[in-house]
This record gives sequence, structure tokens and C-alpha cells, in this order.
Amino acid sequence: MSPFCFWQKANAFKLEANESPVVNRQQNISTQEESTVEISEVRITLRDEPKLKAFVNVTLDNSFVIRGLKVINGTKGYFVSMPSRKRKNGTHQDIAHPINNEMRRMIEDKVLAAYENELKAKEAGGAEQPTGAEQPTDTEQPGE
Repeated sequence: MSPFCFWQKANAFKLEANESPVVNRQQNISTQEESTVEISEVRITLRDEPKLKAFVNVTLDNSFVIRGLKVINGTKGYFVSMPSRKRKNGTHQDIAHPINNEMRRMIEDKVLAAYENELKAKEAGGAEQPTGAEQPTDTEQPGE
């Protein structure tokens, strides 16, 4: 039995009368609105530049890291810039970004709150600390 035939038979109960056996993965993912993503850690590296105020790494659900976010001082205040790469034509393209406003607001709120906390800690003479339940360092190795 070919792999396609097996897949088709295994998923036949999901098909309606005139429906194709092709799965639209985008549709399946976007309908899972019940699942929520937790920002489990925010790491801030302060910068002392006119516009660039910090580099940020965000950990989602203690299992996925997005590096290269930036806190920018714009004309209307601080905002979070997503990681991007420069294209050949000089424009920038986001590497990773939220696909809905709810997630964008959640990331921006957590990152800007962590940025403000980091500024307060710096002013108080404290060391930079990541925010979140766990606080591992990038240099830690298993067993150390």
C-alpha cells in the first residue's frame, strides 16, 4: 500500500462528500484559537544610543526563542521592532513576527515592561536579570 493510500484511508472519516483529501494546514492552525502562547522569559541588553535602546530575546512556552527584537525610541515613544534582515534592495524584511494584534500587543507589553524594569535596575545599580520563571544563561551547559 502506498503512503498516500494509507493516509487517505486513515483520514477518510474527516472528509465530506465533495471534499478533497488535501489538508489545508494554514486553516487547521488558524482555527486553534483556544491555545495560548506564554512569554516565559524576556532578556534585555540595554544600549545607549539615540534610537536603539535595547536588544531583546523572548522565550515562548519555555521552548522557543526569538532573538533580535529591538526596543526603539520612535517619534511617538518606545516600540518593539521584530527581528529582520536587510534585503538586496535595501529594505528590511521581518524574520519572525506576530500574525495578529493580540500577540503583538502581548509581546510589546511584556518587552516594554521588562525594559522599564531593566532601566530601573540599572539606575539602582543592580545587575541585569532576565524576567520570567527561569533565568538560564546562554553559556550554561547541561550538567553544570
